[in-house]
Amino acid sequence: MLEGSSYAIQGYANPIQFLDRFDAGPGCVVLELRMPQMSGIELQARLGDAKPPLSIVFISDCPDVPSAVQAIKAGALDFLVKPVTAAALRDAIDRAVATDRARRTARADSEQARERYATLSPQERRVCRLAGDGLLNKQIAWELDLAEQTVRVYRSRAMRKLGVDNLAHLVRFLVCLDM
Repeated sequence: MLEGSSYAIQGYANPIQFLDRFDAGPGCVVLELRMPQMSGIELQARLGDAKPPLSIVFISDCPDVPSAVQAIKAGALDFLVKPVTAAALRDAIDRAVATDRARRTARADSEQARERYATLSPQERRVCRLAGDGLLNKQIAWELDLAEQTVRVYRSRAMRKLGVDNLAHLVRFLVCLDM
């Protein structure tokens, strides 16, 4: 059904074989809802701790609404009911692969941001957090019992180390770190 696609496709005889050979590399996982040895929902639960989360597309031969809802709530990106056209399957896989790519990029960006943030001194971190909260240099100086010029120096050094050139970029950077 996916002949001619640009994807490298790997098939497995059963879920146990898949788990034994599983590689959390880029891509997506297409699961049957009903499989021997364990259901697709059970396999999805076993894969639930993958970082970044796996992009999963389910296929089922019966329109089982509770299972579809359970799969989607657990993070599946799509749930297709057979018969599935090649175009519908390709579209679902394209979306899942794009989602996987975006998650991996975001994760890499977050890791790089954490590494840069770790280079800041404790005082530079405090100044950044307060600036990110919207405080002015004068307010930060009062809060930290520093001279306003000292706050400017800490803020300037921190922004240079973080690779940001304005307050909006600093705030975006801190959001990326969940601060």
